[in-house]
Amino acid sequence: MSGAARRFLSDANPAVGVGLVPGVQSQPIVVLIVDDSQDDELASALASNDAAAANGYGAAWSAQINGERLTIKFHLIRRGEEWERRWTYPEPGGGVLNAITANRHHVAIVPVVGDLSEFVREGNGAAIIVDVQPSRAVSSARAVAVPTTAQ
Repeated sequence: MSGAARRFLSDANPAVGVGLVPGVQSQPIVVLIVDDSQDDELASALASNDAAAANGYGAAWSAQINGERLTIKFHLIRRGEEWERRWTYPEPGGGVLNAITANRHHVAIVPVVGDLSEFVREGNGAAIIVDVQPSRAVSSARAVAVPTTAQ
């Protein structure tokens, strides 16, 4: 792994998973599943009803290609405070990449739970949901990546 690849990954935690809720009549939602078990501040923000509205948060995507592997990074910032988190996810798939690069979209940061569908159905927690602009960085990285990311 190159020095640049190590730096890209060094300030971020790996996301547990990533998914997409397509937007038929609204913006798509990229779901980023994160482990908050070692981060009390993040766990508190995720559990807070105030955090779900995403007021006061900003976010951006970036990407890196290492060999044939495309890794995306999500950077979340709470405005007006010195609070930020970064997560990476390798090879997110074409649907997620399309949502990140094509249009404005939402990103929902949710904690690892046993059954995500129950989490959503039962309302057993909150998520941080933030509005994000399309990413030129991910689009550029995707353009030079192996064709499998274009699907």
